[in-house]
Amino acid sequence: MDTIWCLEDSDDSEMVDGIVPMETETIIQKKRFSCFYKTGLSDLLQRSSISALFFAGYAADVCVRFSTMDAYNEGYPIYWLSDCLESAFEPYDQSLRYMQSLTKLTPISNQDFARLYG
Repeated sequence: MDTIWCLEDSDDSEMVDGIVPMETETIIQKKRFSCFYKTGLSDLLQRSSISALFFAGYAADVCVRFSTMDAYNEGYPIYWLSDCLESAFEPYDQSLRYMQSLTKLTPISNQDFARLYG
């Protein structure tokens, strides 16, 4: 709590151990809570004709919340992979209800995602 979280080039912005991007994947280096903040992600999504966004990660009540809100404001249908998220300061269900009160967020399980889109 002594520094800004997710600040570019800080320990908070490093790739999680064990995650290795495929050669074909584009890496977006987050600079703050939202993955959209000054990253060029919006342009990449538009160029790639992405039509919906599915979120997984940590923390549903901080970084995922900010990114979800920015995605909603960009006009994307938004989904949370419900069994692939964790919150830092509040229970996941509370994070989900809060975001659903502000957006058209839809939760989906990882199993349902794989069945529908896999």
